[in-house]
Amino acid sequence: MSSGLESLSTMPFLRISSIEEKKGIKIYEISVASDSQIAKSCNQLESYAPSVGDIIILEAFVTEGGDEDDDSPPSKYVIGASGKIDAADGKCQNGKRNSTFAAYLLNIVTYIRIWRCLDYETAVRINPGLVQEMVHYPLVPDILQKWDVDSIDSMEIWTKLSTMDLNNSQNDAVINCISEMHCNSNSSSFSLIWGPPGTGKTKTISVLLWLMREMKHGTLTCAPTNLAVKQVASRFLRLVKEHSFGTSSLGDILLLGNKERMCVDGDLKEIYLHDRVRKLLGCFAPLTGWRHCLSSLSDLFENGYSQYLQYLQDQEEDLRRCLKDLLFHVPKSSILEVNYDNILSILKMLEDFNSIFQRRCTGDEIKEVFLYRNGESDSRDYSMMKHWKTIVTLGKRIIRDFCIESASIIFCTASSSSKVTNKKVELLVIDESAQLKECETLVPLRLRTFKHAVLIGDECQLPATIKSKVCTDALFGRSLFERLSSLGHEKHLLNMQYRMHPSISIFPNLSFYDGKISDAPSVTEREHEKKYLPGSMFGPYSFVNIEGGREESDELCHSRKNLIEVVVIEEILRNLRKACSKAKRKVSVGVICPYTAQVLAIQEKLGKMKFDPVQVKINSVDGFQGGEEDIIILSTVRSNSDGLVGFLSNRQRTNVSLTRARYCLWILGNATTLLSSGSIWADLVCNAKDRQCFFDASSNKALARVIAKQKSDLNRVEVKNNTPLVQVQSQSGPNEQGSYSMSVSFDAGNPPSNIATVADLQCPGDQKEDADDITACLLDLKLS
Repeated sequence: MSSGLESLSTMPFLRISSIEEKKGIKIYEISVASDSQIAKSCNQLESYAPSVGDIIILEAFVTEGGDEDDDSPPSKYVIGASGKIDAADGKCQNGKRNSTFAAYLLNIVTYIRIWRCLDYETAVRINPGLVQEMVHYPLVPDILQKWDVDSIDSMEIWTKLSTMDLNNSQNDAVINCISEMHCNSNSSSFSLIWGPPGTGKTKTISVLLWLMREMKHGTLTCAPTNLAVKQVASRFLRLVKEHSFGTSSLGDILLLGNKERMCVDGDLKEIYLHDRVRKLLGCFAPLTGWRHCLSSLSDLFENGYSQYLQYLQDQEEDLRRCLKDLLFHVPKSSILEVNYDNILSILKMLEDFNSIFQRRCTGDEIKEVFLYRNGESDSRDYSMMKHWKTIVTLGKRIIRDFCIESASIIFCTASSSSKVTNKKVELLVIDESAQLKECETLVPLRLRTFKHAVLIGDECQLPATIKSKVCTDALFGRSLFERLSSLGHEKHLLNMQYRMHPSISIFPNLSFYDGKISDAPSVTEREHEKKYLPGSMFGPYSFVNIEGGREESDELCHSRKNLIEVVVIEEILRNLRKACSKAKRKVSVGVICPYTAQVLAIQEKLGKMKFDPVQVKINSVDGFQGGEEDIIILSTVRSNSDGLVGFLSNRQRTNVSLTRARYCLWILGNATTLLSSGSIWADLVCNAKDRQCFFDASSNKALARVIAKQKSDLNRVEVKNNTPLVQVQSQSGPNEQGSYSMSVSFDAGNPPSNIATVADLQCPGDQKEDADDITACLLDLKLS
């Protein structure tokens, strides 16, 4: 929360149009309205919509009335406040609107779920085996039974695995997880799979889950983020379809997640809870669902040909859709075998009717079908439909609970797993587990049915995001994967990478994995050698030295940017567009920046420029975790004479940055600064020089031209702005005494007249007196 306060001015906000006190202590109902003008003026790209668990700060400042879009109906929310709120806020006074604004600080839903799971006694009572193994590892000497390779079950698994095209390390990881689960059935344990970048971690997980499904074992698969959950669910779904014969039911596979944040599309909609409930709700609707359609079919059998043509137009397709949705979205294990066969029989009869009609039979032939009576068959078919009509219709909540309870393969974030109460799941699989705080692991572990847990991750990549230094020092962000690994728990290493050109993989392999990772044959073949731009500078791997760059801090001094590197990136992208357009080849490019300010600077520079057929993605290191692109351009930003590189020296962040590219990795940076840093980046520059992969940007005419122009522009701006400043400045956040301070600067010859308003805008409400003191000092200075 303290970290959130430091960057409060950059947080999304909304205007509160009314506040009404409700019954209860400090409980209020607020109405909010969207203000496009305010959002635009504050560079707020999206309107903020509160959700359950959000902590917001209420701040009052004055805006001119009449500019707001008051036609849109406000939304209402119930909030709990830390203090008394004046219900008069938001009303107009003296022609101006005294608005109250709600600024988003953070959401505490995940923290609440973690807190509920932190009671050790309760956790041990619910799942004693895994929780005790987690807390007290190792409880006993790590002596595990090994599966007899000659056993029937083992041979069946090896036969199925042989069709999956896994390498030896992937095969070993899968078979060991299954072995430990079966041979330690009377106790609980963890398996660790160590998956460095590009080693097929997601594929290995999907095969493990596929085998669990084949063996009728329920699994819950979690990950820290929605994106990671979607990636593993998508890969597993594709594997299921590849190994299915005909149309198979997917009702036992379920994807959970917030509709707005999950952004599900494509095939994943087939297993997404929200879409499944919607489809099944249509099947059970009284007026349009399967009961209505089946009733019409009964009338068809009773009245025959006279209703057939009308039925074909009105009812058959609806019934066909409803029955297929039932077979597809409801697990076969949840349907009685006789009912399952009945649905298939009805679908077969509908196909027979269609085949008769499509053969353009004469009316007499169709009438003969209806007039034909086989007493036994007719009685059986009719009673079958009457039996189905006795099934009751279901409501949305019941359908939702049924889908969760009946699924045996479930995907969700670790936090969302609190919604799962399924008693069928025996195996917990956590992907990207090195990014999950250990306390977060307790949320899915609360299910008492788990006998085994598989943690897949890589502690050499990014850990959980922790903004507080106090929490970082207390190892609050450490993952269970990292802790068990540090205690000597066995890890199954995936030791072959399929992503990077060998020139790209060699440095991270030696620096972070002690040379344990080998390159797959697919990346060493000639087909993996791509040439997109002329010159050795733009080969598979290069460090482009940009001397004389200038790093700048953003307004809050929290982030940095380097405009020289920005124009170099723009020029490279322009040249790529020309080359790829001429060659008619598509390529994906990722631009990775360690600093958010650099990301924003590049996005602003490129604007809405089109680079087709080059697809460009610009993001921070965190945003590229788990991703990959054909070409990666890495902007290191830092350029100073002191060798200061800040958190750029973090080895885990460096590892992620260097391992996202398939064919080409071009690193931009100031070699002098990086060599003086004494960090992993000094090793990287030396390695690039030793391998003849080091190039000066000035040696390329196009790059030298844009660098010279940008330096000239920066010098002009510096001269233009070289006027005396009166400045009151400190970091935006608590100082050593724990109070808040602000930063204001202006031209001494022309101070602004609305400085009080600026102070109001930039200071939290409880620091208003301090802001007034600063404003008074500035006004005294203005008068003097």
